[in-house]
Amino acid sequence: MQNAESSSGCPHFSASRQRRNRNGYCAIGLFGYRPSAGICRHCLSTGAAAHPVCVNCGGAHALAECPIPADTTPEIERVVRVAATLARGRRRKLTSVDKANVLTTSRLWRSVTTRIMRDEFPDIALDHMLVDACAMHLIRRPADFDVIVTENMFGDILTDEASMLAGSMGMLPSASLGNAATPPGATRLGLYEPIHGSAPDIAGRGVANPLGTILSVALLLRYSLGLEREACAVEQAVHETIDAGILSADLAPLPPGAHAASTRAVGDAVTEALARLSVIRAQATSAATPTA
Repeated sequence: MQNAESSSGCPHFSASRQRRNRNGYCAIGLFGYRPSAGICRHCLSTGAAAHPVCVNCGGAHALAECPIPADTTPEIERVVRVAATLARGRRRKLTSVDKANVLTTSRLWRSVTTRIMRDEFPDIALDHMLVDACAMHLIRRPADFDVIVTENMFGDILTDEASMLAGSMGMLPSASLGNAATPPGATRLGLYEPIHGSAPDIAGRGVANPLGTILSVALLLRYSLGLEREACAVEQAVHETIDAGILSADLAPLPPGAHAASTRAVGDAVTEALARLSVIRAQATSAATPTA
């Protein structure tokens, strides 16, 4: 786990989940922010940054009553490779989460994960952890984790838990991505959205947190358009908005003397921060360009 930079080189902490559906698509959600007053001070000060990766391949959904699907092993191999690749670009530490002391499917998960990591990723440190222990330690010592890989049901639970380390589910974007583009550099298809639902009970009240949606745009820029610099700019604008204390109601407790900002106010603040960053970068580029 990194205190300042992710594998993309942007200064942010991250939490994510990834899964593959029957069409070969996977979903990945990433969240990034920097230390900010009022939002999980302890977790931020310790550099907490877990990167959960999960796959929809049966897992605890396929218990003793159900036969293990024939394609389960390839699905496990695929998501473990994705997680290990992420870990290789970070702290080279992967935690595999299962319930191997109870579930047959989890024993399969553990054996496949161990084999893939031994044969293909010997440079990555692998740690196996039972899901109940992981749920506890994710809160107790989140900074000890780097990349977490698990099956779908455990991943759904742990990613929601991890979102609270960031302060709110309203902070988490996601992307349903196709397989890596071929040839490299080609457009990678994806569907981008925050992980939370539509929340019709608060529609029209101006209290929704827009940051998960805005950060989903950063994922679109990064994964489908290959615009890493622009993705980092969007994330940096979100960071600056949070650091300025412009927070929606779901991010309580707010800093002393602050008031909850409306959906529009938060969005406008991000837009203004992005405009400032654009001007600063344009000036820096101009200053670095040699004159004729």
